[in-house]
Amino acid sequence: MLALFARIAYALVIYTPDFLSYESGDYILYRIGAEHIAQYGDFSNSLFLVRPPLFSLWIGLLGAQSALVLIANIVFGALIAPLGMIFARHLVTDRRVIMGVGVLLALDPTGVQFTAFLGPEPLANLLLLIGIIALLRAMTTNSVSWSAVAGLALMASAYTRPSTYLFWIPLVIWWVISRRQWRAILVFAVLSVIGVAAWTAHNARVFNTPSFSTVAPYTMVYYHAASVERIATEQPIEDVYVSINRRVVEYAGLQIDVIDEGTRHGFLAATPDVQAALNRVAIEIFTANPLITLATFPIGFARMYGLFPDRVTPISAALIVFNALFTLMAVIGAGLALQQRAWRLFWATVLPIAYYTAGTLIVKSAGMDTRERSMLEPMLALLCVLTVVTLVDRFRRSSLTRE
Repeated sequence: MLALFARIAYALVIYTPDFLSYESGDYILYRIGAEHIAQYGDFSNSLFLVRPPLFSLWIGLLGAQSALVLIANIVFGALIAPLGMIFARHLVTDRRVIMGVGVLLALDPTGVQFTAFLGPEPLANLLLLIGIIALLRAMTTNSVSWSAVAGLALMASAYTRPSTYLFWIPLVIWWVISRRQWRAILVFAVLSVIGVAAWTAHNARVFNTPSFSTVAPYTMVYYHAASVERIATEQPIEDVYVSINRRVVEYAGLQIDVIDEGTRHGFLAATPDVQAALNRVAIEIFTANPLITLATFPIGFARMYGLFPDRVTPISAALIVFNALFTLMAVIGAGLALQQRAWRLFWATVLPIAYYTAGTLIVKSAGMDTRERSMLEPMLALLCVLTVVTLVDRFRRSSLTRE
């Protein structure tokens, strides 16, 4: 109820009749996808080569009504708080930590902002958390049923937001190393492989492009490599885009008469030749400017974790302080788990944090904010609250000793 109240209050504060305050520009593309499905009954629109179809299907199920989509997202986002407590209960026994995780997730600014939001994140993040909880349950009970739930939930999350589609691989490795529960592991792995292969096969058949999503090569060039080249050449970003576009056209063997800044938008739903060209351009830029490339990783991390504002205001300054403390306490919490050899807690939190952070920073250093880490809020919250409770207990013991 606290999580619902916080999100509803925020949604009312930023309300505009056109609903533009609730999205960052991508929602219209998902709506177009929903309209295409309703009209043609298939996924042949090139939008689906970039964005898997589950969120568009959901929008269509709600009649493409923005108000209904927003309400559903608010509910999905609010559910993260109680589910975060269930996640914590699988890893710790201290009731204070479990309750603290629920309260923190209910009020966390990133969680509030990006669930009162017309984007795929609330649904994708909810499905991801369900998948991880089910996986922890399967690891504890060696249950094939829970293993199947975990695989299906993770694939549903990937079909909503593609960044999750390879996450099953490190999870399987962790599971194999920690416990030899072969039936449950096999069910989880097979369902994950089928989920990834099915959509990849669809794209190969419909678009002649055997990729789960083409967003990564495009993003790596225009949201990372372009930033590196802009710093290296000191050219305006528009000129950098034109230069990159020309190289992509040349390497892919395309015939385009007029190449301008906007030509890049045609590379988002990319054919294999264009994807190869995008990857080649990115690698060339990174290898030509290794020091600048390395410097973009802490910049990207700061943006992803809310430590670097686009503009300084009293609210943004307060959010920076909160995000800095939140991140620092989470890092300390990971260290405490490692120190205490609480391996289950350590890997269940650090593994997703490492996967999504590394994956994001490889392809992005610009055009990002804390939405990029929104799926990690339950893991960060657990580590953060664990640190706070541990420090409070140590302070109390120290006070008693002095007395």
